[in-house]
Amino acid sequence: MTKKISYEFFVSEIYHNPKYTPKQVYWAYLQTKKWDKLRQDRLKIDNFRCRMCDSPATCVHHRNYPDIMGTETVNDLTSLCKHCHNAFHNPPSTNELSKHFSEKACHKNGTTCIICKRFAKVHGRTLYANMAKHLIKLSKLPKNIEGWSQLGDKALGKEEMRNYTRAEYEKLEWWGLTEKKQKGRKRDGVWWRLTNKGHEFINKKIKVPFKIYRLGKQTLKFDNSKMINIIDALKTKFIYEQIMAGVDISVVKTN
Repeated sequence: MTKKISYEFFVSEIYHNPKYTPKQVYWAYLQTKKWDKLRQDRLKIDNFRCRMCDSPATCVHHRNYPDIMGTETVNDLTSLCKHCHNAFHNPPSTNELSKHFSEKACHKNGTTCIICKRFAKVHGRTLYANMAKHLIKLSKLPKNIEGWSQLGDKALGKEEMRNYTRAEYEKLEWWGLTEKKQKGRKRDGVWWRLTNKGHEFINKKIKVPFKIYRLGKQTLKFDNSKMINIIDALKTKFIYEQIMAGVDISVVKTN
């Protein structure tokens, strides 16, 4: 383990000493107690996760280099994993990236990222009946002055919360129909509300793509070849008028 040196020693004995190359000076700065604290502070801010690929972070990268080494702040830094950090300093060519992340490769069998070395695959996601029902139910919940509704055992009670699935609201957010924010403690629940687009959708004013394509946590594109309204989304499983009236009854199919 390399012994840490004080920043004062670095400035007085190394920083202005002409016998050291810029690379040696920079390496010496990385051995200072000041840099070690900055590095730890940045990693804690990012929860020790890589800001590029969300894998465990082991490196702290300078987004901006200060005129005087040691005067940077945590805002000049970012946390990265080893692979993403290497990619910053030795970036692959544009042709390599285009070939590697081609839609055909991702859609067919998935691929391994040449930067972060993680497997990536594009998945198609559809807007189904239960999601549409949850969207309408959210519009019926009590709201604060800003239009936010609280979802959680504390706000609705455990019995009532069984009628709501948080994952459905997470998915609806991919279409831009809902949005959320965390207020207070996690156990108090998350606050959700319909976006303007969500209100227009449940009121039969607009159509949205039936299918989208997702890569990890990102929406890559919307498939506009099939557009649906709220009635199409509910299909034959739920009756629109009953859900809008607050009556949660599934359609009973008869032969």
